[in-house]
Amino acid sequence: MLPPVLQGTIENNAFTDWNFSYSALITALLMGFIYFIYRDFIVLQEENKSKFYKIKCTFCSLLYLLMISVIIRFLPLNGKEIAVKLPANPSAVTFCLLNFLFSAFTEEVLYRFYAPEILCNMLEEKTGKKKALIISEIFVGMMFALGHRYAGIPAVINSVLGYAVLRMNIKKTGSLAMNTALHFIYNIAQLLI
Repeated sequence: MLPPVLQGTIENNAFTDWNFSYSALITALLMGFIYFIYRDFIVLQEENKSKFYKIKCTFCSLLYLLMISVIIRFLPLNGKEIAVKLPANPSAVTFCLLNFLFSAFTEEVLYRFYAPEILCNMLEEKTGKKKALIISEIFVGMMFALGHRYAGIPAVINSVLGYAVLRMNIKKTGSLAMNTALHFIYNIAQLLI
């Protein structure tokens, strides 16, 4: 979780030159390995929910994320201007979509699946379940938000609120795939609006 938090800036072409990102692929593969190892130890939901319920929760979460994003854009907050350019050709579209998919999967495994659950389990014995849950959610949410500070205060606020919505969605649906799809679609929407 620390590398994104310690990163102060991003490359100028991060959202303008859409090339294949080997680092994003390697990170996503590493997160896939972590998910494979811990998927049987971390239980996100006790009972099975219907696919309709999962889709309904995920769709509502997407609407909440989009509302948050639009509201934050209208708040008088200063943010850093980051150059963003739509992909200009088919290969750029493909690389953009792959980068968004890799980053969505990576962030969902690390920040919504693994870190809050493991931290809560580590703290539970010392602080009790309720305090451990609160501490772990706040800590991981802040780490996620600070990883977006390169874009200024609006992005940090959006990330905190986005963390909460995405975390609630994964807890309600118990589906990493649904959360990854939600995050992926949200990233695309952010590019377009």
